Amino acid sequence: MRLSPTALFIGTLTTISACAGGGGPSSSSPPILGYSVDGDVNQSYAQADTTSLDLDMGGQMIDVNIRLGALLDMALAPVPEGVQVTASWRDLDVIMTNPMGPAERTSEDDVEGPLVFTLDRRGAAEVISVPALKGTAPQMVVPHGVAEGFFPRLPGTPPSAGMSWTDTVAYEADIEGAKTANETVFTYTVVGDTLVDGRSLLKVATEGEGTSSQEGVTQGMDFQQALTGTVNGFFLWDLAAGVLRYQWTETDYSGTMNVTAAPFPLGVSMRGVSHVRLVADDDQR
Repeated sequence: MRLSPTALFIGTLTTISACAGGGGPSSSSPPILGYSVDGDVNQSYAQADTTSLDLDMGGQMIDVNIRLGALLDMALAPVPEGVQVTASWRDLDVIMTNPMGPAERTSEDDVEGPLVFTLDRRGAAEVISVPALKGTAPQMVVPHGVAEGFFPRLPGTPPSAGMSWTDTVAYEADIEGAKTANETVFTYTVVGDTLVDGRSLLKVATEGEGTSSQEGVTQGMDFQQALTGTVNGFFLWDLAAGVLRYQWTETDYSGTMNVTAAPFPLGVSMRGVSHVRLVADDDQR
């Protein structure tokens, strides 16, 4: 039996992407840990992810590996809701390898048009429009996951040492008949200030517990996948500039996949690491 990588990857990028973030300048004093811009702002973020999927096919282990490198341009503008974000993939390279078939790859050429969404002061998103996906991009890119999860949730108040807040990131998407639903409950805790390249940044630790489910049809076979797991990491926020400078996230999920061609549920474990950093236009990943 040959399983399509589509069924394996749907939800993987959304889970990873649900862990990265960014923001924009704020004129508030004292500085507010929230989303606000006084005018148009352009930012770029480099993202590097690695993900490993292990499938237990009745004692036979199948390893699927995904590597993602991306450079996203974010144009931020003030709107009544808070901030409008227009995200464009200037550079994208995702490659997925597995022993069941040839490697699959997608690039920025497979993503036509920008992703446009709004954020309120705490980071809750509303999608306005999504790019058109072609080639293998529907397997590799989940725009709703980027809109809902790329930016971390914030308290919308001035930070204080040791303060903590909880928020839930939840979204659903239907990509070419493959339905995805994700929900993660995050707890954020202010660790304190740290000095990076002479700049004082606020470090915030992140912990989360989440669920991810997918269903659809791949290569003529119905499939359903359900995963649960944890998210851990931190981000560094520049209070003076009102912008995220860096984020590191690690995910650990497990569950089962049912495929009509398989006589029993397949065990699935997924582990991933994501790095996101603010870059200058002339920086190279």
